[in-house]
Amino acid sequence: MKIEVKNGSFSYPKKDRLVLDKINFGLSEGDIMAVLGPNGAGKTTLLRCLLGFLKWKTGETLIDGENRTNITTQDFWKKVSYVPQVREKPPAYTVEEMVMLGRSGHFGAFSRPGHKDVEAVNKALERTGLDKIAKRLCSELSGGEYQMVLIARALASEAKVLVLDEPESNLDFKNQLMVLNMVKEIANEEMTCIFNTHYPAHALRWANLSFMLSRSGESIFGPTEEVITEKNISDLFGVRAVIGQVESEEGKILDVVPVAPL
Repeated sequence: MKIEVKNGSFSYPKKDRLVLDKINFGLSEGDIMAVLGPNGAGKTTLLRCLLGFLKWKTGETLIDGENRTNITTQDFWKKVSYVPQVREKPPAYTVEEMVMLGRSGHFGAFSRPGHKDVEAVNKALERTGLDKIAKRLCSELSGGEYQMVLIARALASEAKVLVLDEPESNLDFKNQLMVLNMVKEIANEEMTCIFNTHYPAHALRWANLSFMLSRSGESIFGPTEEVITEKNISDLFGVRAVIGQVESEEGKILDVVPVAPL
């Protein structure tokens, strides 16, 4: 499945400044795109416009060439799944119940989940390693566990595009690795993934495409190693940084080290 934004611009009501200005990018099956930029640049706003939560001032989101506005809400959420930032205390659903919510687009509001729905939920739980805690309340989970529940919910939907808003925020190193490795694994199975991040090194390691936003609304899109450069980091984040290679058991890993503010 292909997802594109063409000439997308956005500004909030009663504000003259464009938050997003002439945004253009396109992704196909298996692509992972990281969205980066300083605080206030509009990373979450971009995702909200992409998903239709906010309306583009100009431009459009296309799913396999069809305008987002021409796709019914139910059909759209069968194609696209969204993992929001974890900001509030998790609800008092069990893990299994929370993941079943990902199937809501496949059965009516007054219908009960069918065999296919239960099968999809069980598969998502096993895939994310949550099957052993399926009966636990989400409110009792750690941040990393709950983040994985939201990813399992997205997997249960069987959508072809996965959009994640800062999936590694507020997680320790181990849980960051678990979440981003899962995103990579999902993309390898021909799912398209987009995630916001504050970490250029995460883009270099996990994303084949990157999209950088400035506070002025301007943007850069392309292959990650062409977009995540020392110059672009300096220009957009106002910090001098060094990009280098780190040797590990997994091979050479690119890393970004901030050196000094500009």
